[in-house]
Amino acid sequence: MTSDWTIHLPRRHWSFRNRGLLGGIGILVALVLALLSVPPVSESSWLEEVLDISAWLIFTAGVVVRFWATLYIGGRKEWTLVDEGPYSICRNPLYVGSFLLLLSFVFFLDNVTFGVVTLAVVVSYMIGTVRAEERVLHKTLGEQYARYCERVPRFWPRLSQYHTPDLIQVRAKGMRIECVRMLRWFLVPLSMEIVSHLRECSWWPHPFKLP
Repeated sequence: MTSDWTIHLPRRHWSFRNRGLLGGIGILVALVLALLSVPPVSESSWLEEVLDISAWLIFTAGVVVRFWATLYIGGRKEWTLVDEGPYSICRNPLYVGSFLLLLSFVFFLDNVTFGVVTLAVVVSYMIGTVRAEERVLHKTLGEQYARYCERVPRFWPRLSQYHTPDLIQVRAKGMRIECVRMLRWFLVPLSMEIVSHLRECSWWPHPFKLP
């Protein structure tokens, strides 16, 4: 996941500094167990169709939110408060978009165990990282940022507060980086779609049966 600002966080305990690696290992283990377990939903069932459609809708929403947020944050100075567009209704729209992307992967895989582990890792990562970033921003931006935090929710959007200027400045480099990142994200659901079909084959190993 990508931070809304480029922030140099203070040195902390090794578990905090390596939270991405530790979380990634946890998700990888859960993924392997899920792939080797008996599929809880048949590929030919109506429930699988509902889950698949839901997964793509959530994935699309995540992509849209991340691009929308990048349009605003990518064209501003790193240490300037951005409080327009998606940042007028939510302080961390990039994290919200990333959360939606990861949530869609849970629907693609159709495995409760993988979903619980993934969401636990993602939520703990987001809360810990965002709190650390906000402490830095409080020190950097002072009272201006404190008032912004009082007015705008951290994650859940407050749509009634939305406002945006007629024109915004967009940095091409920022959008290019986000486009490359999104191309990588797209490989994940496509891979999961392929694996979901392969799991139905008789030769695929199923030594586990997880919910």
